[in-house]
Amino acid sequence: MPRLSASHISQFIDAITFSEQASKMLQLETRVYIVNRALKFARQQEATRRKRGIEETFEDGEITFTDLTEYLEQSVRHLESLNCEMYLKLVDFDEVRIVLDLFCCFPSITYFRFLFFTLVSHN
Repeated sequence: MPRLSASHISQFIDAITFSEQASKMLQLETRVYIVNRALKFARQQEATRRKRGIEETFEDGEITFTDLTEYLEQSVRHLESLNCEMYLKLVDFDEVRIVLDLFCCFPSITYFRFLFFTLVSHN
């Protein structure tokens, strides 16, 4: 990663942690770990550049390591919020809603609808 610009690192991290494929293939903890490692690297690069007195120059569309650090901190907070209890309850609620929509589309399965509501009411 040392040869990548801050913009390229941001694009790379987004591709491997926030893509649809990543959310299916990688556990949330793994994605948080990846972003935290990138954040550590960005902070080190920022500190090294500051210590050496290197001014960050960038072209249009480029970001600085300071910007990257802020972005990655925000990304970690976002990923960690996906593990909070309220979010998990909303996901569960959405799954129940999908099942209910399915039952409403097929009224011929009244018996299964009865079973489902019986199970839900006991939980």
